[in-house]
Amino acid sequence: MMFRMMILLLALCAWMTLARAEEPVVVATINGDQITTDMMAEELGRLHSSQSEEVSRSDFSLDRLLQRLISNRLLLQDAYALGIDQEKTVVDAVHWFRETAAYQMLLEDIQPKDFNVAESELRAGFERYYRRAMLRLICVVDSSLSAAIADSIHQGVSMASLSSRFAIDKFKTVGGDAGVFPLYDIPEDLSRQLETGSPGDLFGPMYLWNTWAVVRAEAYLPADESIYDSVKVILRKQLLIDKGAEFRKGFIAQEAPGIPVWVDSAAVDSIPIHMTMGVDETKKVVLRVGKNREENAADLKNKYVHRIVGRSDRDNHNVLWEALDEQYQVMMLKEIAGRRAYVEDPRLDADANKFRDSLMIVQYLQSVVAPTIKVSDAEIKKFFDTNPDQFVTPGRVRVAIITRATQEEAQADYEKVLAGADFTWIAKQYSIDEFKDRGGLREWASRSQFPHELAAQLDTMTIGSCFPPLAGSDGFVVMRLVEREPGTKQTLAEVTPGIKSYIEQQKQLEAIDKTLADLRANADITINDEALKQLQVSGPSDN
Repeated sequence: MMFRMMILLLALCAWMTLARAEEPVVVATINGDQITTDMMAEELGRLHSSQSEEVSRSDFSLDRLLQRLISNRLLLQDAYALGIDQEKTVVDAVHWFRETAAYQMLLEDIQPKDFNVAESELRAGFERYYRRAMLRLICVVDSSLSAAIADSIHQGVSMASLSSRFAIDKFKTVGGDAGVFPLYDIPEDLSRQLETGSPGDLFGPMYLWNTWAVVRAEAYLPADESIYDSVKVILRKQLLIDKGAEFRKGFIAQEAPGIPVWVDSAAVDSIPIHMTMGVDETKKVVLRVGKNREENAADLKNKYVHRIVGRSDRDNHNVLWEALDEQYQVMMLKEIAGRRAYVEDPRLDADANKFRDSLMIVQYLQSVVAPTIKVSDAEIKKFFDTNPDQFVTPGRVRVAIITRATQEEAQADYEKVLAGADFTWIAKQYSIDEFKDRGGLREWASRSQFPHELAAQLDTMTIGSCFPPLAGSDGFVVMRLVEREPGTKQTLAEVTPGIKSYIEQQKQLEAIDKTLADLRANADITINDEALKQLQVSGPSDN
């Protein structure tokens, strides 16, 4: 069953390979535009890559795939007829696409296809990345305390004594002695500093392991020779990445003398200060490459925030300048590609045209179809009145629970409660969970927090009733319903936005169907039934 789409894709690809030896096989013609087997294979491949569930034979057919492509072509033809391809949003987006693809193509043309990594380089990389460090550390929850600890260490106070007094980590009892760690097994922000560090160097305060830490490298040990062969493949990939980055930097430096660059360093440095003050950044330009390639403060701030999430050096301006340097490199490569006419390179035409066409269909639906959709207050009110069960807030229940280690104990408690014993007294005496002192009473909870079968019974069972023993996370439980609050009906004002959105979605589908029906009625569509028939293949049965 789940192989059906894959078989169709393979069959189309095989047909496409044979067809290319002669002429492309045309499956349909729409107002003169052709749909071929390779176009169907490409669309099927795209659908297959985005499919997250099994596809049965009844779920999919080549005819439906063809009709999908015909519908897209009809929408696209009408979009061209309306001149949507000339709208500024489309023109700008296509230019952005070509610029981005252009500098990637530039790199492919100039960058060596395969850098050579010598054995000596692998050795040097191994010794660098897999070096081991003997660490002593102190972790605390407060950054100011961590800074004070670092100052004290610089003044000569014993790190072991400070650890014993202030640390909250598991090394507190051994004076902060954390042992030996390979650098690849340490958070990246710390390992990068340790790579070039020396024995006795103090690092921090740093935000590590959800704490503020001060770390000292007591000693360094060479990499563990026994793992060298097992990490050579990973190491080679890392060195290739490093070589590529160095090549790009060298290439940019070589081309830079002819390209004007301007940086407002004061504006860049003010970004973290503005963040501390809660001031939003503006569109003020902080970097300009060439005559018109610009990066503004707001965009740089967003990239900076993205880079510091989860990083220890979040207050370090180096991270901000790393983000700026990354943008500088991209902008320089785009500028160089533009100067070398890569943006107009015909090799980009096919992908750029596909990008434009897909964008135009979206733009067509948004600017042509969507404005025709109106949802009236009367429609919202009617939907509200005819679907009352959908607009009730979930009710709440409060239960008490006795938790026991074995099912036999829980069953005995259950039978005692049925016989009239005090549930609260039993819970206080025998329950093994944290609520025993409260007689097992829990906080209010939505019925959605319970398994579906239990929730259904909680709606109707009598207050004070108990469930037979159930398996819980901490043992076996006897649960009693203590209180119940019914859900409350939501007002029309509360649910209007949700109803409006739902009705709009339904009307959008109807409007698209009507648009396609109108376009089909006036279209000249010819389907090559013989070609479509030859594409049909028999896949495994659905059983």
